This record gives sequence, structure tokens and C-alpha cells, in this order.
Amino acid sequence: PSGFAVEEGAIRTDLDAGFDFAYNIEPGGRRVLLPRAALGLPSTNTADPGLQRRDEAFDAIVVASSNGYVTDEPVPIEAGDRYIVRSRVLCSSLGVPLYAKIEILEFDGNLMHLKVLANRNCGYKGLEPGFPDR
Repeated sequence: PSGFAVEEGAIRTDLDAGFDFAYNIEPGGRRVLLPRAALGLPSTNTADPGLQRRDEAFDAIVVASSNGYVTDEPVPIEAGDRYIVRSRVLCSSLGVPLYAKIEILEFDGNLMHLKVLANRNCGYKGLEPGFPDR
């Protein structure tokens, strides 16, 4: 799988267009995450899926922000990087995206290993284990 969807996890982009970003290795070996708009697949609603780099430890990322996401260009990545991910709008009745946090643990050849915590509760931005209160 080269795609990732907050609601599902890893998915194959050749079989399912319901992804929020894709993983690619560019010529020269640079590894990148590609939000949908960077692939020419912009959203038709209020928010494009995007990534926001964070410097704090994975467990210290406790809430997603509303703005500040890279949505339309490749995001270079390295092992140890951490990001908040905003999905495409999935909660149609509320018109809001879902959120997750990821940490890139390592690369093994062409594979990327992630640590993920996804909040699949519509309208919530909390990124801690358990039922969200925010």
C-alpha cells in the first residue's frame, strides 16, 4: 500500500481513491508524503487533506490544530519525523475532517513503518488514547 487514510490506515492507491496522502520515493531517493492536492486531486469541500510537522514527542501531541497544514506540495520525510494529519472531509453531516498523528519509525527498503493514533470521532481533535473530550 502506498496510500494512507485516517479512517482506514494503509490502502492501495491503485484500488481505492479514498486516501488522504500517498508515500513516494522520488528519483534521487528523497522520500515524500503527498497530500491529495499535490497529486492533482483537490477536495471540492472546505478542507484539503494535509500534514503538519510537529517537533514535540509523539505522546506530547494531544490536540490537532485547525490550520497550518501542507496540502498542495510534497512533504519531505525522514525517520523520526512526526506529523498531524488532517483527512479529507468524511463527516458529511458536520462537514469536518478526521485527525491523526503519525511518527515515521523507520524505512526498510521501500517500506515506511509508522506509529499512528487516529481519532475517528467526527468533530473531535483530541489525539490521546481513549475517548476524546476535545
